[in-house]
Order: sequence, then C-alpha cells, then structure tokens
Amino acid sequence: MFSSEQPKESVRANLDARREKSLLRIIRALDVMAKLPNRGSAGSIEKQLQELGFSGPNDETIRKVIEEARGLAVDG
Repeated sequence: MFSSEQPKESVRANLDARREKSLLRIIRALDVMAKLPNRGSAGSIEKQLQELGFSGPNDETIRKVIEEARGLAVDG
C-alpha cells in the first residue's frame, strides 16, 4: 500500500514541473521582447543581476537557462 505522503509528493513534483515550464515560457517571451543576441547576453544579464543585488546565478547557468527557453516547443 502507498503511504499518504506519496500523493502529496506527486502533486508537488507536478506543480514544480508546471512552474518550471511556465518560468521558461516567460523567459522565452522576455528574450524575444528584449531582442537578446544569440551570443553574449548571459554576461550582461549576470551583471544586471549583480547590480540588483543578487549573487547568482552565474553566466554559465544563465546561458543554459536561455538556451533551454529558446528550445521550448510551442503548444499545439
């Protein structure tokens, strides 16, 4: 028999996956709106984050997230 925690974990994982997909879609829209170049934008984003007082993510992580967002398949 399944524990009572398993459905909660399943729901949490599903919500986390949906949230991640939504955030990637938002990043993709902002990427298009900002007309970011295909190369070199991660460093600028990292600098802006630092100016806003954030200590991360670093440019490598930013680059990977932008690439993932740009690779999303459209719905339908």
